[in-house]
Amino acid sequence: MGNDLQAKGVLDFDLISCAIKVSREDQKVFKLIVFKSERVFYFRCLTEQETKEWIKSINEHIVTSRGYGNKLTRVAIQPSFWKFDRISQKELIETANTGDIILFRTHGFMSVCQRFITQSRTGNSITNQ
Repeated sequence: MGNDLQAKGVLDFDLISCAIKVSREDQKVFKLIVFKSERVFYFRCLTEQETKEWIKSINEHIVTSRGYGNKLTRVAIQPSFWKFDRISQKELIETANTGDIILFRTHGFMSVCQRFITQSRTGNSITNQ
C-alpha cells in the first residue's frame, strides 16, 4: 500500500472490454484482463470473502458498461491507456450545459507551449459560465 493521494489511472469499462479471473493457486488473488492489451491488473485481498466482494462489485460495473460484450479494443491498444484522464461522450452530455467552456488537456507541442506561456494548470477542467 502506497502513500499516493492521487489516482494513478482509470479503467473506464465504457471504453474497454475486460474479464476477471481468480487465481487457481491463491483464492485471495484475482486479475483483470483487458482484451487486446498485454496489460493485466492484479489484485490481492486479505481474505477470500473480500476477494468475492471486490469481484462482485467490479463485475457489476463491467456488465452494465458499454464495453461489456462489445470487445472494445481501440483504447486498450494505446500504451499506458489507464493513465490518461478521459470523459465519455455520455458523461460530457450529462455534465456540460449550453454555453459552457470545456477545456481538454493534450500532450501536443502547441498545447504544452500554450500552457507554458499562459502559466495555466495542466489538468482537465469543465467550467460553467
